[in-house]
Amino acid sequence: MDVFTWVQNLAVSQAILTSIWLHPLLLAGHSVGMGVVVGIIFMLDLRILGYVRAIPIETFARLVKLAWAGFVLNLLTGVLMLMAYAHTLATNWTFQVKMVCIVLGGACVWLQSRTLGRAQLGSPPEAAVSFNSNAKLLAFASLLFWLGAIAMGRLIAYTAPEGV
Repeated sequence: MDVFTWVQNLAVSQAILTSIWLHPLLLAGHSVGMGVVVGIIFMLDLRILGYVRAIPIETFARLVKLAWAGFVLNLLTGVLMLMAYAHTLATNWTFQVKMVCIVLGGACVWLQSRTLGRAQLGSPPEAAVSFNSNAKLLAFASLLFWLGAIAMGRLIAYTAPEGV
């Protein structure tokens, strides 16, 4: 028996597959977590790209904890849903592309946090911080990767043979 079959046969995986409520609740939690994480990232990316300059960049430093909470919710619900459909998702191309988009999007966010630096995050609210072309390129790439992750996540339902 391979590892995916073993994971799918675990009691928690079977409970998710057979319960009328567990999968929809996990999916709803995953959607909320995604909305929090991607919503905050999109706002930051758009701010870096030059939109809504009235919002101080320091505001996003305070939203990081909320974004991390959304990420943890997404991670927990995502792993549980993956466990229930391990064999199907492991070989599904849209799931694989989604995971690549998430990793690359996360790398963009990590690089952005290093690029922004403490000086810009500590700037006075009235200061209109401008960003160099590298920061803007990262913000644009981040938007594309997170949009890709959302699109691929939605397509899983249409490309999985068992209809995840």
